[in-house]
Amino acid sequence: MKKLFLVIGATLFLLASPASAGFNKTQEAFNMEIDWAIGKAEGKNPGAADKLKVIKKSFTKLFDTMYGGDRATFYKETTKHFNDINAIMKKAGLPSVTIPGWL
Repeated sequence: MKKLFLVIGATLFLLASPASAGFNKTQEAFNMEIDWAIGKAEGKNPGAADKLKVIKKSFTKLFDTMYGGDRATFYKETTKHFNDINAIMKKAGLPSVTIPGWL
């Protein structure tokens, strides 16, 4: 009986893990892209870099409030952040960032 509970508990744990992995994977991708974009903008367009830093803070707040919640909503909001980054980069004449395919 103890083994049965252990197996059920492990199964539930494994089923719950992908949701967290989706959030973490998205956060890592976003941070990598936004840091790259800020680095590109700082030397060429400080105003754009400042706007990108605001987006980074906004995403951090989004991640902190939505972590473990509804992934579809989180992905939708993250996509908006990526689109905002690309709009700023385009206006500044800088290369755009890559939006992850799972979004």
